[in-house]
Amino acid sequence: MATDEETFWDKLPESELGEESFAFPEEEFTTLPSQARRVEGEELPVEEVYDPALEEDPSAELVGLLYLGKLQKMVHWGGHYFSIRTLTMGEELEVAQLVREMEDTRDSGRAYATGIVAAALETVDGHVPVQPLGPDDRDLLARKYEEVKKWYWGTIRAVYDEYVNLAEQQFQAFDELKKD
Repeated sequence: MATDEETFWDKLPESELGEESFAFPEEEFTTLPSQARRVEGEELPVEEVYDPALEEDPSAELVGLLYLGKLQKMVHWGGHYFSIRTLTMGEELEVAQLVREMEDTRDSGRAYATGIVAAALETVDGHVPVQPLGPDDRDLLARKYEEVKKWYWGTIRAVYDEYVNLAEQQFQAFDELKKD
């Protein structure tokens, strides 16, 4: 349907409509964050949250407790990079409930290790393996557990062993705090 009226697009100079105006310079986008390679065993930086208002609030010390003990690590195994982190007590208890049905079986240890890996896992090769369905996704751990159960035991064991090492570092750091 043609009209005699000029549209917004008709008024734009040709240079603003051409494909070259939508091209990104190659040098700015050489590596995506998901493609970045990490060194095996490299600890990832923990994001620090700073809010000046918390300095005047007596409950600011409690905010610090929420992050005390949070450690992250990049694990390289079988040509893949797994980002893991230490778990909160609530997350550990949630794992225990998740694998409760396996409690009296000979594979209870493997089920527990699988649950810990599912809870601690943040990314695989820079991608989040299971996306949350919303800000309060109560089934996220169960869905991550179902995904990790599809992996072979050797991979789960390798990532779990690295989680145990990370948790040991956490315990050592807590022991150092006791000395202060």
